[in-house]
Amino acid sequence: MIEEPFYQAAVAMESLDEIDLEGRFVAVPDDWFVAVTDVVGSTKAIAAGRYKDVNLIGAAMIPAIMERINEELPYLFNGDGAMVLVSPEHKSAVEETLAGLVHLSEANFNLDLRAALFNVGELRAQALSLSVGRLRLIGERALAQFRGTMIAEFDRRIRSEAGRHIAPSKKRAEQLSLNSLSCRWHEQPARNGVILSILILPREGHGEPLIRFLALLRELTNGELASLNPISTTLTNYQSLFQAIRSEARLHARILSGSFARRLLSIAISVPLFKWGLSKRYDWAELYLRNLSMHSDFHKLDEALRLVIDCTSGQAEKVMSFLESEYAAGTLNFGLHRSAACQMTCYVESLSDAAHVHFVDGCDGGYVAAATALKAQLQGD
Repeated sequence: MIEEPFYQAAVAMESLDEIDLEGRFVAVPDDWFVAVTDVVGSTKAIAAGRYKDVNLIGAAMIPAIMERINEELPYLFNGDGAMVLVSPEHKSAVEETLAGLVHLSEANFNLDLRAALFNVGELRAQALSLSVGRLRLIGERALAQFRGTMIAEFDRRIRSEAGRHIAPSKKRAEQLSLNSLSCRWHEQPARNGVILSILILPREGHGEPLIRFLALLRELTNGELASLNPISTTLTNYQSLFQAIRSEARLHARILSGSFARRLLSIAISVPLFKWGLSKRYDWAELYLRNLSMHSDFHKLDEALRLVIDCTSGQAEKVMSFLESEYAAGTLNFGLHRSAACQMTCYVESLSDAAHVHFVDGCDGGYVAAATALKAQLQGD
């Protein structure tokens, strides 16, 4: 009998309003590891117009690990990097995968990627915490949600402890499988007026601001939080065959490979469906399009609440007023970035329902810019 993963014990949340309810989060076991990646100089790369590349490499660890070990694990995308929970039996395989990804990032994208593994027990012994929950998307598909003080420590250590960084390996890069990763949709302009990328970090001893903020969003939308989802159900702006091939060829260390041949087949199928409009002939393709928004990670939780939302100017003003008021009251710190559009990076195991997740970020470096603003605020306190 196969033992159920520990995180399945967390009661799946139907909305993030449930974050403080009993049983929604479970502690990560001491013998587990957390794989963390971070694009070095992401702010500079984004300023040069490379936010799509930063998002693509930032998300790449997630499908790379999943395809290597063929097992679903809790993960989180944060714009210029990601984190994945790793069971001890998969540690060596994950290290090899990260070594290949570090090489691929430098060789094909000219981006320096830091990657490291951290032991949960080692950090828990230093009075740091980490727990994981699940937010239901649709059907049985759920996105991992995280809470705990370890998350900020991961960020500090991966930046300051170079000895932890996994060295690049060309050999491992040639063994990478990233066929479930793509970025074929062009940026999507705001439907309502403005895209806000927001990070909200409660101060110690103050958990209530997150609940109050989510309540504000429901008030602003008459209970329809999904109306703030920046991913539309009527996406039409898909890349051409040439654009998709040129962009995604960089996800392969060798063009003359079975892996790249499978990607070419995927592109040859998807472009007629979603750029030329042939999806209307197939129920399964139309279902995929309808479910894109419900499978997006436009709001999620780590130590901070992360959101990318599509607002009217009036809604944006009320959001800003709330955040500034709570900051002045000493209950939270925040970072916010405004943009005119959002970008979607796709993790698609298949086009069937519940087999795809779409990572959302504001264009021009939404999460990275918001994180920069948050750090500046924290340093000023």
